[in-house]
Amino acid sequence: MPRMGLPVAPVTLTCEKGCCSATTMPLRVCKAITGHKSQGQSIGEGHAWTKAVVGLPCKRNKTPGPEQVSVSRATSLDVLAINDTDEQLTYEQLMSIGKGSAYDKRREFEETIRDFAEETQRHFRQSIVDMDSNRDSPTFNGGFDAVVRLYRSHLSAQNNGS
Repeated sequence: MPRMGLPVAPVTLTCEKGCCSATTMPLRVCKAITGHKSQGQSIGEGHAWTKAVVGLPCKRNKTPGPEQVSVSRATSLDVLAINDTDEQLTYEQLMSIGKGSAYDKRREFEETIRDFAEETQRHFRQSIVDMDSNRDSPTFNGGFDAVVRLYRSHLSAQNNGS
């Protein structure tokens, strides 16, 4: 069933004395941004945008990233409204956003990358600790100081050689 809009009736405003009047449409000028443009922003009290209305399609997208980004921008539920643009959006459809084999594969890949990053960081942190000249109790800070000294001496040698 198509949605029927409410008609906006003109309103006549009269001055305090009753001698002047103006007829106008009671509309408010509003601005909006897309879900893509909202990335990295928060929406809510104390932010540039205070309310969010997100239109969600009823037909499930294979990659509902824009919908997830749009909904996740709200700092609390009281600043978020969901507009089901095609047909009535069911609770099951809403809760299925971001679920499926493509998202499972993405999460698995992200976990692999996260594990790799942690292992790489452990390796480099230990390499820095190993550079500490205090062999009794080497620390990251001692190793960091050694790396900085090495870098500065290398930089000095380059500048003196040119």
